[in-house]
Amino acid sequence: AWKVVAGSHDILAFAERAGASAVLVPSAVTVARFAGTPPLRTGSAPVRIGWIGSESTVHYLKRLAEPLQTLVQEGHALEVCIDGVAHDGGVLSSIPGLAVSFTPAYTEADIPQLVARYDIGVMPLDDGPWERAKCAMKILVYLAAARPAVASPVGENRYAVEDGVTGCLPETTEQWTTTLRGLIHDAAFRQRLGAAGRAAVARQYDVNVCYAALRTHIFGQAPSTDGVNQ
Repeated sequence: AWKVVAGSHDILAFAERAGASAVLVPSAVTVARFAGTPPLRTGSAPVRIGWIGSESTVHYLKRLAEPLQTLVQEGHALEVCIDGVAHDGGVLSSIPGLAVSFTPAYTEADIPQLVARYDIGVMPLDDGPWERAKCAMKILVYLAAARPAVASPVGENRYAVEDGVTGCLPETTEQWTTTLRGLIHDAAFRQRLGAAGRAAVARQYDVNVCYAALRTHIFGQAPSTDGVNQ
């Protein structure tokens, strides 16, 4: 290949190890589409924890079962919004006292409205080759809407979130529990993380930023068929 475009640092490293001329152009989000997102709520209950995905990724929610069960048993009023599937196989919906809602399907145009319901966005992951190569689109969507992101410190998530500044990267079950508890208690902290996250996404992952990288590294250097760069 003349050039390999990698959407994550893991894929970039894989291509470079194979001897390819590679460039990182991450997945992009159109931040302007979220300009009308309402601000985070400050005092309403239940606190809404949101996840947006598909049938192929819903199994990762198993990592939240124990932390959420603990938090509900402590008396926290919580609702989990699961968008993109009709059910979670009872992973979270079987936890007594935990409210769970589902949106079976959505379009691209629906995403800002769905994420606007969240107080916290989550992206739990396993730590395997597939997960380390994945892009961090869920995080980018949450942050574009100024929603604090809580994600496993796996692969591209470690680049999309600055822990404690633009989001949180808990690893163990205990860390997930502690992190979510802190965000549930502190609406001001949620607002700070969300605002900082939105600013970071606008700087690094907005569609215009990523398109400029393509123009610089791909379109601006690609040889034409007559040997003259276009």
